[in-house]
Amino acid sequence: MTRLPMNDYLKRTLDGARDETGAISVLNLFFTVALAIFAGLAIDMSSLISARTQLQVAADVAGHAALYTRTETGDPDLAKDTAVKVAAANMEQSRFGTILETSDIHFGTYDQVSKSFTVDDTKPNAVWVETSRLGEKANPVSSFLLQFIGFWDWDVRTTSVFTREVLPCTTDGFYANGRVDMQSNNKFMNGFCVHSDTQVEMNQNNFFDYDNGVRVSMPTFSNLIIPDNDYTKNTNLDAARMERGPYNLNVEKLIDEIIAGIKSGHVDYARSYITNLTVLDVTPGSGAGGSGGGSITGTVTDGVETVVEVAVDTTDTTNTNGSGKKELSMADLTKGRIHQVSCTSGNTLSVAAETFEDVVVITDCDFAFANGVVLSNATFITESTDMDSSIGSPQGLTIGTASGCATNGSATLVTRGGMKSAAKISMFGGQIIAAGNVNFAAQGLGFGSASVIAGGEIDGTSLATFAGCTVGNGHFFTVMGRPRLRG
Repeated sequence: MTRLPMNDYLKRTLDGARDETGAISVLNLFFTVALAIFAGLAIDMSSLISARTQLQVAADVAGHAALYTRTETGDPDLAKDTAVKVAAANMEQSRFGTILETSDIHFGTYDQVSKSFTVDDTKPNAVWVETSRLGEKANPVSSFLLQFIGFWDWDVRTTSVFTREVLPCTTDGFYANGRVDMQSNNKFMNGFCVHSDTQVEMNQNNFFDYDNGVRVSMPTFSNLIIPDNDYTKNTNLDAARMERGPYNLNVEKLIDEIIAGIKSGHVDYARSYITNLTVLDVTPGSGAGGSGGGSITGTVTDGVETVVEVAVDTTDTTNTNGSGKKELSMADLTKGRIHQVSCTSGNTLSVAAETFEDVVVITDCDFAFANGVVLSNATFITESTDMDSSIGSPQGLTIGTASGCATNGSATLVTRGGMKSAAKISMFGGQIIAAGNVNFAAQGLGFGSASVIAGGEIDGTSLATFAGCTVGNGHFFTVMGRPRLRG
């Protein structure tokens, strides 16, 4: 065997060590593995995000459906069933499995500040929904390339919260679909609120207690009309104004709900001073001097219809107006009851200058309130559609006697038409809901915890003080806005 000289052996050995042929193939192998891992992560993360988005959309539409159905029907079980069906329509069970069950839906209350939800299925104005794809439900989100490293699937949950809140300015304030027109030298205090879906007009020398929550709102600032566009003529109005709406409140529908809710005792509309839901039909007598007869008829349906008729004394000559037309007085009514009153002459039901307390009165005639009528724990409803004055009062009408933010003594007027009061109207825990226009005058401290809701316009007055009540008024008919996504 030929032996190489030592120098040649070392030279060839060192030359072989320096040979890099084939090294790039090994490096490519490492790059390929790394690229496959990153590609797998990208593909699987994209799939995961897509699956989560699908679940979130399903949770959102289910939450909206649940709250809307609960509002329309008052039935929480039906609302939950509807939500489950809506979710399944968005993510078919045959493909995605069961993503939502009724046990995943809860009604309750939502704290916007702390972002916390408190479960209470008796509360109808907030809902919490959780949709999910879980291994325990046999429908997790599967991975793709990550399966090669032993990662097979993910559990994914999403939640959604919807709430319905009281529409702005429908309690302790003026709300109108049409124009709100206020005159001069008024004071708006302690959280009182003014909103128009169309236009707000203010004259001058009005004061707005902005620091204590007074707000004036309209869809855009161009819908706020003031003299010479000079905000210095109305103290704090520039700070108090805000853009919001339109809300397009259906006042006719609200009135339908109020009438049906009062008669059925629905929790949102029941009057605490009504102790018997059976409606009494009251027909005041008519004729010169108040002569004639009348009756109160109550109908109870419990398998068999029972009619109880009680004669009403109509011989009191003080219970007539100048034309001899019979006036409605408290003597015609029964405390704690709902009354349906029909007019026997013309289209007007005159209301005597008395205090009406602990009653609900429903009629299809115009109300003509005498000077000095006081309503306390009372609700008067007319289905007359006279858009200007289906409710009229010359002066001195008192709607509510709930001073100091009390709920006892509250009163409400409801009309499918409009209301006009000439002077000296006062509202303390009082509410007016009209499908048409509301036109009123007041003097001094005429409005404390007052709510006026108009499908038409609100035409106000001068020299009045309008004050809100920070604790709210438990006897106002509340108007809830559309369901809103919270989280």
